[in-house]
Amino acid sequence: MIEDAPGRLSMMIVCLRLADAASATARAAESALPPAGYGTMKRIGCLAGHSCAHEGLAAKPSAARVQRARRVMVILSPDTGVEDSVIAFAADALQCLSGPPRRIVRAHSAPKRGRLMPTSTSFGDPSLYREVRGLSRGLAVLRALNAMPGGIGGVVELARITGLHRTTVKRLLETLKTEGLVHHKDDGLSYALGFEVRRLSEGYVGADWIDRVAAPAMRAHLRALSWPSDLATPDGGFMIVRESTHRVSMLSQHRATIGIRIPMLVSSLGRAWMTWCADEEREATLSLLQERTDAIGEMARDGAYVKRVLRETRRRGYAMNRGEWLTEASVTAVGFPIRIGEHAIGAINLVLQNNAVTDREIATRYVPLLRTLADEISEGVASSPRG
Repeated sequence: MIEDAPGRLSMMIVCLRLADAASATARAAESALPPAGYGTMKRIGCLAGHSCAHEGLAAKPSAARVQRARRVMVILSPDTGVEDSVIAFAADALQCLSGPPRRIVRAHSAPKRGRLMPTSTSFGDPSLYREVRGLSRGLAVLRALNAMPGGIGGVVELARITGLHRTTVKRLLETLKTEGLVHHKDDGLSYALGFEVRRLSEGYVGADWIDRVAAPAMRAHLRALSWPSDLATPDGGFMIVRESTHRVSMLSQHRATIGIRIPMLVSSLGRAWMTWCADEEREATLSLLQERTDAIGEMARDGAYVKRVLRETRRRGYAMNRGEWLTEASVTAVGFPIRIGEHAIGAINLVLQNNAVTDREIATRYVPLLRTLADEISEGVASSPRG
């Protein structure tokens, strides 16, 4: 009984040329049947009339032809998917022209018997994947638009904030508009965040105590406090804002603060948490900060400064910063810890403008109000399971 031939068995006798092809001479024909798993291909050919068997009889090729041959080898890269046999044949041809090739590139081909295929675990290696610049730019535009008053902005302003060209910003906005993430305002010159942005957040699940206890309490106390508040938890040597009333406070100078990383030693949030957190957490955080080579690390290595800040905060009963955070030099902020028992798990602040309130007004009016809010959140967290 005669077995069927493989699904891909072919022989090609060709003569390679070192001249560029101006255009395709014919459309590639589609196979009638799918190729076999391990098809067989054989190619026999010479390079522009130059035979390896008679190398000594052939005239030495010109430098220009050798250079073109080397470009052929560079073009045959692994991304093209050309079979190993093609690469090997091209390398042999280049060997005939000018000795050992400068670069021989192997291409991926059909699996050979005994060769292991990549396993599914390789998908977990982030180094295998490149950044998608278009997606990163689109997200940058969304973030910039979200930070604008009312979530509304124009192309020129978004280009200035993101550093992207206006044409790029316009193209990204139109793509986001097609997806329902932004829409035109009445004048047609501005864009606003669309309902799809809100729907994207429906699947987000934050820490249970923040969503269930802290956020409602912060909204309920906003009318009495007037000034905006941030609630933050420690993460990697910084305080990360998890909840905020900046977006709804009429006195806020910022619109979007959730997710911002706030330095530990110069902010009321960081000082409040570090003063009342567990000793081992404080030491671990300071060790992490001391390894840094910037100003933050230098500050953390100044033991006298750290002890003084913690001592003054504990004596005062709440944390405070008056412009020590240089990027917010016009701000005065007070902060209280959010505690379970004796140890802090986070902190909450009140953000005021230096020229709008006096130290006396802060101490007599706003500190008691913020302490009430912090105690309410702490009691609510302590009486319910943490998520």
